[in-house]
Amino acid sequence: MILAAIDIGSNAARLLISEVSVYKDGTVDYTKLCLLRIPLRLGFDVFGKGAISDVKKQKLIETLKAYRHLMNIYNVESWRACATSAMRDATNSEEIVQEIKKATALDVEVISGQEEANIIYETHIAENLSYNKSYLYVDVGGGSTEITLYAKNNIVFKESFNIGTIRLLHKKVSDEQWEHLKWYIKTHVREYEPIEAIGTGGNINKIFSISKRKEGKPLSLELLKDYYKELGSSTAEERKHIYNFREDRADVIVPALEIYIAIMRWANSDEIYVPKIGLADGLIKMLYQEKSKK
Repeated sequence: MILAAIDIGSNAARLLISEVSVYKDGTVDYTKLCLLRIPLRLGFDVFGKGAISDVKKQKLIETLKAYRHLMNIYNVESWRACATSAMRDATNSEEIVQEIKKATALDVEVISGQEEANIIYETHIAENLSYNKSYLYVDVGGGSTEITLYAKNNIVFKESFNIGTIRLLHKKVSDEQWEHLKWYIKTHVREYEPIEAIGTGGNINKIFSISKRKEGKPLSLELLKDYYKELGSSTAEERKHIYNFREDRADVIVPALEIYIAIMRWANSDEIYVPKIGLADGLIKMLYQEKSKK
């Protein structure tokens, strides 16, 4: 079975096409066939002006046309397309969804922060957690941060906070929002310590990549602080040159580190694991579960 997921985020739009098969022992294998990421940066319009500009809207439609062609080429049987924080906040999101439908025949769902957290939970990560440990799952995006606390194989909470990398760049995150996040984490994780953090999102993946850590090994809070200090002392242009970052990574990686570091400090977590999964993976898994039930 070949399935596809489209994730329209505040920084980029992603297409994931996966083949899902059941092995003879009953385990389900998810094989990635295609993964594309186009840095549309919708959040720069929305968090600055409140709406998505005609230029960005056209780029989004053209991107989704290309994704639709690829889905046809791969003989995708079922798919789901979701838009997150930037489209949630855009005053013209309904109009854009209608134009996308007309141009591409794709139905795009603008999902709530809570739905986003639910889908992220559906990634295979929950299956690999130890019953005796507590985990804080943190997904940092351009417009919002989704946080899930697991303890003893149960979800303690799933919350979405309007604190994201592009919002921070546009100075759209208030002291009150930071204080609320701090209060929420400190209050809700206290009785579940010690906490192991799990991080997803393009920025923490990039930090893991440049750290040269082996797969499955965590990044320490102290290492993240070192990267924050090192990267924060250079300009985005210098980061592009020194680390070979793309432009759409060079500017958001420092605010992303700020968010991860703050959350880990408030949760008293010294390490963070980086499994390199995200919203699109969750969409694929949910699609498969729905198809299997039918």
